Amino acid sequence: MKITSLNETIAQLEHQVRMASNNESGYAELQQNFQNVCLANNEMKIKIEELNQEIKKRDQIARDWNDTLESIDAKIVSLESENAELKKEREQLLSDNQKLKRLLDESDQMNSILQEKCDYIERLTTQLEQENRAIETLKFVQYLIYLLISRKMNNSSMKFQDKKDKLK
Repeated sequence: MKITSLNETIAQLEHQVRMASNNESGYAELQQNFQNVCLANNEMKIKIEELNQEIKKRDQIARDWNDTLESIDAKIVSLESENAELKKEREQLLSDNQKLKRLLDESDQMNSILQEKCDYIERLTTQLEQENRAIETLKFVQYLIYLLISRKMNNSSMKFQDKKDKLK
């Protein structure tokens, strides 16, 4: 907008210069005004160029931030995907853990049953050992009785033989 007004002012001044060229006294003043306007115009061009450079810098900063934000968004998507996979894995592990707990409980029950059976077998073994010792004792007593009977029989048979021999 200021450039347009400066251009209009320059055009007016140029027109005035042409008109005033006929008038020598106004020409010097008009020439000075024209130089001032050109100087102001150049200063405005420099300021506009500086502002354009600043805008370019800010645009580059905005692009860099956009790139950074896009990178962050991509990382967030990646992490969310990884998080979903980890949640699935966690659920599977929890399920497996529950199965293992059930198996452990069953194993504990089986161990308890087996322990009871082992205790029962130990009691039976102890009882069988006692019975075996009793049988061995009875066999020994039976043998002693047999020996005693045999001796008695031998003694009787000897006595009978002696009696028989005496009778003859």
